[in-house]
Amino acid sequence: INRKSFSRMIETFVRTHRGCGYMEAIVLLCEKNEIDVRDSKKLISKEIVEHIEVEARNLNLLQGGSTSYTLPI
Repeated sequence: INRKSFSRMIETFVRTHRGCGYMEAIVLLCEKNEIDVRDSKKLISKEIVEHIEVEARNLNLLQGGSTSYTLPI
């Protein structure tokens, strides 16, 4: 599996499985194809990395996360 084919598999999986995010798709595809998740970094495109960053921010896993979670006044 090369970067282009694995990235295409991820994009297709996310499109066909509603409600499934990029992080979950990567984990599931790694398990299915017997790829160590730690090795997946070399196999994903820059566009998918950007999608993962947005997803992580929305889940408050990165700084600068969702602004919808604010303290009440």
